[in-house]
Amino acid sequence: MTITDPPLVDEIVVVTVTGEVDISTAGLLRDQLADVLATQPGAVLVDVTRLDFCDLSGLDALGEAASAAASAGLELTLQGCSPQLAWLLDTFAPRSGAPLAHLPRPVPAARQAPGTPGAGDVVRR
Repeated sequence: MTITDPPLVDEIVVVTVTGEVDISTAGLLRDQLADVLATQPGAVLVDVTRLDFCDLSGLDALGEAASAAASAGLELTLQGCSPQLAWLLDTFAPRSGAPLAHLPRPVPAARQAPGTPGAGDVVRR
């Protein structure tokens, strides 16, 4: 798993996560997101476009961060969810119980079924 240094764009901190988030790396993600939230940004956008795999421990790390963000009056949003991560989010609620907004990966227009979420559609859980 790789987490890039978050750039600040219009007070929105963008955290890019790549690779895999599983039981061996979820703690690193949890710590990084806690550090970002401690800076009190306007909002946090977690770019997971290049995340290859996420298990339940990764989901819990994201859920804890979303809960901490909500307690601080912020929204944490996932951008670029893979079908696997979207399924995980839709099937298992994070233990924190915090809502976790996520944007799916864009689907090419020719392959997108009418009425399905696409680029720019926010799916709330």
